[in-house]
Amino acid sequence: MCKFHKDVARDIATTPETGAFDAGKYAVALVAMAHFRIEQYAPALFTNDGFNPKTLTTPEALKALKDSGLEKPLAQTLAFRDAHIRALKEAMELTAKSCDLSMQGLNIPDILTKDGYQHCASMAPDVTRNGPFLDEAVVQLFKGYDDEAVKTWAKGALSLAEEAHKPQFEAIRMAAEFFVSQPGVLDTLRGMFENTVARVFEEAKAEDAKALKSDGCVMCGHGSRADKNRPKL
Repeated sequence: MCKFHKDVARDIATTPETGAFDAGKYAVALVAMAHFRIEQYAPALFTNDGFNPKTLTTPEALKALKDSGLEKPLAQTLAFRDAHIRALKEAMELTAKSCDLSMQGLNIPDILTKDGYQHCASMAPDVTRNGPFLDEAVVQLFKGYDDEAVKTWAKGALSLAEEAHKPQFEAIRMAAEFFVSQPGVLDTLRGMFENTVARVFEEAKAEDAKALKSDGCVMCGHGSRADKNRPKL
């Protein structure tokens, strides 16, 4: 899944004073962030997950960002995050009071850490990966795709399905629905996504910007969904 989604979800799920990370809150926030996709703003950036700075500094990528209308100074993107993250954290706290956000309560069998999905205790976490459960959740819990058969491309708005496609996903669907149904939350998440795209592009210009090996965004048909039919753009 894209860095544009993951960074926001991690901020929501992390206590800044202590660095404590709540995997359940992260999972719900990540599902909520899946409302927003890069092709809704910049179709030419479709499949770019933001983890390799070199792909964000090409003339083609920079033009796509400029044409999207999302381009803005780094300081402005950080100011937006700092001004709105508290409200999202409070909305998630309210969600946790109404829904069981433990990993057991959400039926998530995978290991999620602040540093990413961890396949097993003997392997290091991978910040670019979700794990099988969230790979499925961030795709299958939504409707409004241009290609509903494979759920890969969404130029228009997405919305949560009224019911999960499988019973074990209903708990996280309901929690995400409760979260985004609170006043202002969905609009704020949209702003977070837009500003994070701009921030990641700006940070990619730094000489020491680190590239991470990634299987690509599962929402765009990569990773565990790489064998699915790709849309014709």
